[in-house]
Amino acid sequence: MREVLLFEKQDLRIVDSPIPECGPNDVLVKIKACGICPTDLRKYHLGKAGSPLIHLPMNLGHEWTGEVIEAGVNVDYPSVGMRIRGIDFCGYAEYTSINIPKMFKKLRNWGFEGSLEDYIVELPDNVSYEEGTFVENITISMHALIDQALGGVGKKVVIIGAGQMGLTQVWIGKLMGVTVIVTDLVDWRLELAKKLGADYTINIAEEEPVEAVKRITKGKMADAAIITVGIPSAIYQGLNIIGNSGRAVLFGGASLDTTITFNPNILHYGDKALVGCSGGPARGRLAIELLASKNFPVQELYSHTFKLEELPEAFKKITGGKLEKYLKGMVTV
Repeated sequence: MREVLLFEKQDLRIVDSPIPECGPNDVLVKIKACGICPTDLRKYHLGKAGSPLIHLPMNLGHEWTGEVIEAGVNVDYPSVGMRIRGIDFCGYAEYTSINIPKMFKKLRNWGFEGSLEDYIVELPDNVSYEEGTFVENITISMHALIDQALGGVGKKVVIIGAGQMGLTQVWIGKLMGVTVIVTDLVDWRLELAKKLGADYTINIAEEEPVEAVKRITKGKMADAAIITVGIPSAIYQGLNIIGNSGRAVLFGGASLDTTITFNPNILHYGDKALVGCSGGPARGRLAIELLASKNFPVQELYSHTFKLEELPEAFKKITGGKLEKYLKGMVTV
């Protein structure tokens, strides 16, 4: 089978690998689609400096869907013929196998709760393989807004960065009754944020964001900021854009050499909280319900589609900024 592996930073290759065997505790899956996550691009661009999880060579794809074509004798779920959203780093390939007991143990070691069905999620007939790749994006965005930002009706939340994840949070925030404020440098992304329901947008190249939020909130500042960009200036912006008892959520991952220096009195005297965001409660089946409702704007949230064999060149173009209006890539297998 064909597989795309990262060997070193900026060295992505198509290789021939054996189709995985299906043991008694395994399922064999024919992969159909895989989203290109921003963390994939960071690992590609920076190599081992890009993530604490990386090993090389590595299959970076983890937002994948496929069809179960074989199941071991000890496996009750998922079953043959089932269309699923999968899990783990194996999505840039034609096939993958999942050892169900080992996967469930791995999820527990990562701190995830819930049942296996919340992670290896069955796709309803009206949810395409491409749409199903958004399960993780929706669940972690819900975690950011519900659990970490403590968003709710009437709360004012600033989303820093109108990339695909930030735009997903715009849509979920509006479902929750949140007043959504979005900051970014790119006008077409801010226009898309408005289309998806943002109440206010701020181009930080044209207006100082802290002052803009002060104006919008009449001096009260935001209840929370979700920082989707893992760079110091964005993190510092998030700390200053929230008011007393506000929460700044570190959503975007940073390279391993990233540091930030700030006066701790920002948190101390403002009674503010700085919290992380990775994983969260099991909401896979809820994400599928949102996708099945056909109200989630999937077609707005990915901009380019690639074949598996196009990935090495596609990654070069994406990280080099050579694709016009790139938002998110989708790989079809």
